[in-house]
Amino acid sequence: MLRTLIFASLLLFPAFGWAGDAVAVIDQEKLKLAARCETLSFSEDFVTLDDLNFDQVDDAVTHGGGVICNGKKGPECTMLGCPFRVYAGQDNGGFRLAAEITAFSYHAGYRYGVKVIQFQLAAMHCGKTSLSPCTLTTRLHGNRLEIISKE
Repeated sequence: MLRTLIFASLLLFPAFGWAGDAVAVIDQEKLKLAARCETLSFSEDFVTLDDLNFDQVDDAVTHGGGVICNGKKGPECTMLGCPFRVYAGQDNGGFRLAAEITAFSYHAGYRYGVKVIQFQLAAMHCGKTSLSPCTLTTRLHGNRLEIISKE
């Protein structure tokens, strides 16, 4: 039954994008976790919608720490952080995965009038030997997440 449901979902929501809003993003995340989670739920801050690339279409950022699988919060999280997935909203109402980054947190803001997404990463991802996290500054350009800087 589960395989039939996953196959039907893949037909309805192809990999290049799927219809809908935050519910569609959550449905796609459910497909990724369905094989290993008997019970699956999401916290309120799991998905955030915002127009990150100024195309007048909402984009989505998901936080792996907001997943509750078999009663455990953040099953994909490690000591290096949790997965954050950035989805670019499409004109047809669907979403396309732009990037997946393992980070401690993220913040959307502005830099010189451009909307940026800053991720706090483990120092090793920025070539540091210290224990303090580094900041990866990115922007969503079309369907791609572009790196502006690593500090």
